[in-house]
Amino acid sequence: MKGVVTLLAWGIGIISVFAQKTPYAVEVGAFATSVSKGYFKNLKNVYETVDVNQIFRYYIDVADHETARKKRQEVVEAGFANARIINWKEIFNQCDAICEYTPPERTGANLVKPITPPVPVVDVRSIESIFFDFDSYRLREKSVLELKDLAQVLKQNPSYKAELRAHTDAKGSDSYNEQLSKNRANAALKYLIKKGVKSSRIQIRTFGEGAPIAKNQLADGADTETGRQFNRRVELIILDKSGNILNIVDKIYVPDDIRD
Repeated sequence: MKGVVTLLAWGIGIISVFAQKTPYAVEVGAFATSVSKGYFKNLKNVYETVDVNQIFRYYIDVADHETARKKRQEVVEAGFANARIINWKEIFNQCDAICEYTPPERTGANLVKPITPPVPVVDVRSIESIFFDFDSYRLREKSVLELKDLAQVLKQNPSYKAELRAHTDAKGSDSYNEQLSKNRANAALKYLIKKGVKSSRIQIRTFGEGAPIAKNQLADGADTETGRQFNRRVELIILDKSGNILNIVDKIYVPDDIRD
């Protein structure tokens, strides 16, 4: 599957769904073949769509971001680790020429026919940036999954490059955090190389504690672990052959009350 075509196809699919349904959804999964309802275990209200690339995508509609966050956790706990939150309105507002294509519709499938096990596909818009424990550069289990998908996208699209932007929270000295951010970037880099991506296709930028996206402390001086967790990150960026950032990796959502 060509990554560029997949990206277009995904963008095409948002139009009909956004026009008809709720502003948010949780994408349960994307497969090369249609799946039976039983495949999704006890998850309710899963519906099927198919894009122009004949990729079958499965969603659960929700009304707002908080509900989507809880629903995504439920889906992950059901065994679908790559589930992600979709903000149709935000994506629709970013839509450009790809919206001129004819959008796909729901298949109308009742999702009950037994089939052979589905073949998963790498959705180039399902990747998320990765996060770290305090004072650590060890890759979490979820981070490994994200980097594995990133490696596959890069291998499927030889003209693409990746940029790893590494950060820390504000605890510790500037020099210590600069080195910690380097260690985090290098941990991600080593994994991508291990998965077959050439180092020449990966750029590293380190920021230490200098570019937070969330508050490390509240206005009254109280520590906020939630905010610091957002700052302990490596942002995964995918670039095209001209060096332009592709809108592929999901945007990090930071709640308003702790946004920096």
